[in-house]
Amino acid sequence: MTEQQVRRSLVDCAKGEADSAALRAAESRMSARRSVVCLLCRSTHSGDAVSLFTARRAGAAGRNGDTVGTYVCADLGCAARARTEIPPWLRDRDPVEVGEERVAELRERVAEFVDAVRR
Repeated sequence: MTEQQVRRSLVDCAKGEADSAALRAAESRMSARRSVVCLLCRSTHSGDAVSLFTARRAGAAGRNGDTVGTYVCADLGCAARARTEIPPWLRDRDPVEVGEERVAELRERVAEFVDAVRR
């Protein structure tokens, strides 16, 4: 796979096996003047740094054109942000512990999205 293909895929390895969904970013972006939250890593960005990503549902639903979507960091840098961008209200805690918790929460949200694609 090319780097671009990998970056457009969402891979969930939490259950000991790789599960993936091919993502497609919306062609239009929100206004940079808006603040938007990525629904995976829960980091806040300007609207142009978050994009609606969709994936076709599995099986017959996907063949009929049904999709699932969520707003995600446009650069798909959620994993790095979960480890390094500590929200102000958590800065009095151990940064390693906070990063591990945020990564665990990110994994849960990715798994929920992949499960929604499977349905």
